Amino acid sequence: MTSKILSLTLILFSINLIANESNLSNEIAVLKQSFEQKKYQTVIDKIEAGKNTSLEKSLLLSQSYYRSNKLDIAENIITPLLKLNLNHSKTNYVYASIMAAQAQNSIFSALSYAKKALDGFKKALQLEPTNLNYLSALMQFYIKAPSIAGGDMAEGKKLVEQITKLDAREGFDAQLAYFMQDDNEDALEELFNKGLKQYPDDIALHVAIGHTYWSDKELEKAQKYFIKASQFPLAINKKTNKIEQYEIDNHLEALYFSGRIATETKEKLDIGITALENYIKQVNTPNDSYYQWAHFRLAQLYKLNKQPDKANTYFNWAYNNATDNKLKRKAKKQI
Repeated sequence: MTSKILSLTLILFSINLIANESNLSNEIAVLKQSFEQKKYQTVIDKIEAGKNTSLEKSLLLSQSYYRSNKLDIAENIITPLLKLNLNHSKTNYVYASIMAAQAQNSIFSALSYAKKALDGFKKALQLEPTNLNYLSALMQFYIKAPSIAGGDMAEGKKLVEQITKLDAREGFDAQLAYFMQDDNEDALEELFNKGLKQYPDDIALHVAIGHTYWSDKELEKAQKYFIKASQFPLAINKKTNKIEQYEIDNHLEALYFSGRIATETKEKLDIGITALENYIKQVNTPNDSYYQWAHFRLAQLYKLNKQPDKANTYFNWAYNNATDNKLKRKAKKQI
């Protein structure tokens, strides 16, 4: 269904660091909460202003620079940290994730970075063989990286099977990722149908299906699944008895793409407008790229909906606040 993605960029799946020093536990918890809320600069500022440096803080600092796309700084932090903690699984995992991102952004050193990423993911999994985050990360590397950089669909499939044995829901996501890369349309459609029966109100599943159709330019189908996902109630994690940040993130992504696709299909404008308005209210982070683009896309929808005053308000906001030069140019043309 989709062409093979030659991307090595991998998401840091969690930040469940365990504070070794009891007096640091509250501080770490606050930093982790800020990180989950994507307040990366806040995390950076607090850690760099502090006197105490722990492994947990250093990992969070490197992750925050990574998420802020300041990869060289992230690399400079994590590389010496790994040398001091060669047998610490989380350090290997964060190191590998940053190396994978560097591989994606490098031309001459891509293969070198990819090897470091692969070695790091393998080491993390060797240290914690049943850790779902590490299994998923290595699986994603195998199925997304080109073979010259260490990609291996057969190895990826083995890990999919391991994940499925450990956790059925995580296994479903792993199968979905695998078949999306394998270009097996029949298997993917069968998996979609199976998933929708097993997890009919699952936001993440509907977002994943929406992205699959969107990448194939089947916009109406994509819009249908994003809208559905945006309207589901947020689920409480049965293990932690709370709504996790990833559930909130999937909800916000569903809102954003419900609006974005409406600008392309020029259909369901009212739903798209409401979705982006809700997205903007819930995110409220002016420096966030998606937040800025949401204003521009909301302006487009108001323009399509023949509401020029509101359109101009949001076009002006996008122009005045854009940190992305492309967005600034596009907004300027509309003013």
